[in-house]
Amino acid sequence: MLTTHKIHEEVRRHASAARAFHTGLVADTHRRLRVLQQMAQHINVLRHQASGHADKLSATEAACRHLKTLEKLDVPWRETYLDLRRRLRQIRVHLRRLAKD
Repeated sequence: MLTTHKIHEEVRRHASAARAFHTGLVADTHRRLRVLQQMAQHINVLRHQASGHADKLSATEAACRHLKTLEKLDVPWRETYLDLRRRLRQIRVHLRRLAKD
């Protein structure tokens, strides 16, 4: 059985890890946002009737490249999210245990 002191240490340890994972998610989210913003200019070309077929094709191919980049960014984001969720659940278990005492 963990002592109250040990539980507090575990909470601090998990909180530090949660903070690191949260920071990673924020950074990954900024990278995703940047790719989406880059993609927006290509989508705008597709929306304009004045754009020719060659321009629209070029814009479509560029947008597809951005989609591939987003797909590559999805895996690390998901793994970091799962790590954050796991740590927060562990903190909740410890704090509930402390609340019972």
